Amino acid sequence: MNNRRAKWWVPLVRPPLVVLGAIFAPMYDLTFGWLDRRLARKHEDHLTRDIHLALKFLFTDYGARIVPNHGVPFPPSFDYAFVTVEVSDLLMRFSRGRGELGVLVTPASTPNDWRMLTLVLDPLMSEPVHIREGNFRDIWELSRILEKEMKNLTVPKFSQLKQGLGL
Repeated sequence: MNNRRAKWWVPLVRPPLVVLGAIFAPMYDLTFGWLDRRLARKHEDHLTRDIHLALKFLFTDYGARIVPNHGVPFPPSFDYAFVTVEVSDLLMRFSRGRGELGVLVTPASTPNDWRMLTLVLDPLMSEPVHIREGNFRDIWELSRILEKEMKNLTVPKFSQLKQGLGL
């Protein structure tokens, strides 16, 4: 009975709210959008500095370089930051926000086929490491793991693993 009573007003209220949203969204972008973009750049720069500091071996030993984040909306939601790094034939996308650090990886030849680094590394690792829910505690934990296992993370092994797992 309460369910039926609650439903009658939804069609009456929804259209005006959609119109108000269409009016106020551009106004928000004009007045506060610059602040969102500035804060997003700050988060992105901070993540970039942390990557250069903690994963220095990627840049010195493997010739890594920062590349544009294709397919990532800017500014991202909440306090998220995204940085994409090209390491030989692989792309690694680092994301940090809301207390989590995630890393996705894909061959550079298929830039839209992202996989979680933890799923790709797990079968390749010489010793098992327990990572909570596919995310790393911080960039230093990732650095310790990746420095040991980077030689195993190559495009041919990634492709074989993808076929073996049916991904």
